[in-house]
Amino acid sequence: MKSRRGIIVATLFVSFVFLAALNALSNVGVRGVALDLTQDKTFTLSEGTFKTLREMQEPVTLRFFYSTKLGETVPTYGAYAARVRALLERYAALSRGKIRLEILNPAPFSEDEDRAVAFGVQAVPVDQSGEQVFFGLVGTNTVDESDKIAFFHPSREPFIEYDLTRLIRNLSNAKKKVVGIVTSLPLQGQFSPGGMQPPWPIYNEIGGVFETKMISDEKIPDDVDVLLIAHPAGLDDKVLFAIDQYVLRGGKAVVLVDPVPESAPRRRTMFGGGMVGPGSDLPKLFKQWGIELKAERVATDADRALRVNAAGEGGRAVAARYVAWLDLRAGTGPANNINRSDPVTAGLNQVIMASSGIIVAAKDATTKITPLLFTTATGSETDANKLRMQPDVLALLREYQPGKEQLSLAVRVTGKVKSAFPDGAPKPKEEPKKEEAKKDEPAKEGEKKDEPKKEEPKAPEALKESKGDIDVIVVADVDFLQEQFWAREQNFFGETVRIPYTGNADFLMFALDQLSGANALKGLRGKGIAARPFTKVEQMQADAEKRLRAQRADLEKRYKEIQDKLKDVRTKGSDGKIELTAEQQAAVVQFTRELLRIRREQRAVQFEARRDYEAMDRTLKLANIGAVPVVVGLIALVVGFVRYQRRRRRYETS
Repeated sequence: MKSRRGIIVATLFVSFVFLAALNALSNVGVRGVALDLTQDKTFTLSEGTFKTLREMQEPVTLRFFYSTKLGETVPTYGAYAARVRALLERYAALSRGKIRLEILNPAPFSEDEDRAVAFGVQAVPVDQSGEQVFFGLVGTNTVDESDKIAFFHPSREPFIEYDLTRLIRNLSNAKKKVVGIVTSLPLQGQFSPGGMQPPWPIYNEIGGVFETKMISDEKIPDDVDVLLIAHPAGLDDKVLFAIDQYVLRGGKAVVLVDPVPESAPRRRTMFGGGMVGPGSDLPKLFKQWGIELKAERVATDADRALRVNAAGEGGRAVAARYVAWLDLRAGTGPANNINRSDPVTAGLNQVIMASSGIIVAAKDATTKITPLLFTTATGSETDANKLRMQPDVLALLREYQPGKEQLSLAVRVTGKVKSAFPDGAPKPKEEPKKEEAKKDEPAKEGEKKDEPKKEEPKAPEALKESKGDIDVIVVADVDFLQEQFWAREQNFFGETVRIPYTGNADFLMFALDQLSGANALKGLRGKGIAARPFTKVEQMQADAEKRLRAQRADLEKRYKEIQDKLKDVRTKGSDGKIELTAEQQAAVVQFTRELLRIRREQRAVQFEARRDYEAMDRTLKLANIGAVPVVVGLIALVVGFVRYQRRRRRYETS
């Protein structure tokens, strides 16, 4: 018995020594090694981060201000701060000495607190006593430029790697890629009757990574790395020629056109905002690029329609699918709406598009056209005029007829093309000639004689065809840039925090990043935006709505027939009142019964859909609340029984 006890004690001692040695070894040799089992690799550093750290041109100092009092008071912040600190330490380790990390705990009335306030780190009250805590980051470079994350808001935890990498990239690389912007949208903000409107959030997103240059004339600067053309309404031939030559010379471009630009400024009327303005198109350039935007048509898809609040009968608000606002998802097979093989869209999970146009291949197109975003195989189209004023959401859903093919909403165009201006640059408009002063006539007193003009440098010879393959991305929508379709704002102690919930901004940023050759965002954005819908429930709802659409169509048809028949059976008496004979009254009763029967069938379809959904809900709840604990309990019983049998055999043999 004593020998057995000694063996147990020795085993415990050896196990303790082994665990201590293993822990010490892991801290020295494999520190920071972790296994990421998340579906979208949330905790794995992206290629864009490694690229940024490899290409750092100058050192950066990071000061991490974290008040431990915050973690002690709110444990969730403590766990979040531990992750931020571990990530910063890994950045510093991978930077090969280019990142100097300082961890500061700004206690009340300390120098560190003064430094945090001076750098603009946000202070947050932690309790009723008014004590303030800090949880932010400040980065500086060798030329005293600084950037900061004022506060690590928990809602932005999925985007922490993107925020950190962008901060380091902005400070360590002196030269950003240049995005030239041609647009008629008020991306930079505009004056309105209510005051100055701020810039669009998407414009701030672009400016956080790239240098932006607004282009309003016919010359595109030579240092532009990629051209963004957003809602090009009213461009003259000189600007079109400049774009044409830029693309032919090998310049990359992202073109956003829209048949129904809901986000464009509207003409105000005495009743408020007017109808949507005219759409945008570049038919002269598109023809040479081998594509065509369907004029006055908008893509619709009931299977991808976004749910909105619509005005029902009697003005009552009802939830309905708006077939012109599409919730595009990455999936498998027919359910997929996003090209996962193209580098621009490979990292996207969800994109929302509003009243998007349709892009088709032009006749005799010689370019390669790759769809990037597209509807399901039952996508259809409708007249753009139905959406320009106040669209009837319910009527569009009732009138929807499924199509038979996918409709392309965004495409990538590559290949050799010819110029849209084969005769060269457009000739300037002739201006009335001024009377030339006589050369020999002396200048009047106080008047300077015209000096001979200096010869302007000759413009480069116009290209007739592209030097190589062009690379252009064309999107048939501009409304997806609006904040309501990709982000939500939250107020956090006076600071506005923007939380993306779709990949709309990612789509544009990926396109600009990839075409400009920066590749700084590869794998960074979109990590925290994982659309994981209840696909089975959505399919059940879609099937039920298809049956309801058929029922509604039948109901309206029968209702119209009944109305016509009622008109036929009504007769007016001598006093002008409607009188019905016995046969006519019987017919009205019959028609009314038939109408009620159809309405009962419609309610039955709705009830069936709801019943199936509730049955699935009960099954899932039973599985999660009841079945899982039962399974765990059974496993515990089996393990306990096996251990009991082993102990029993051990005692019997001893």
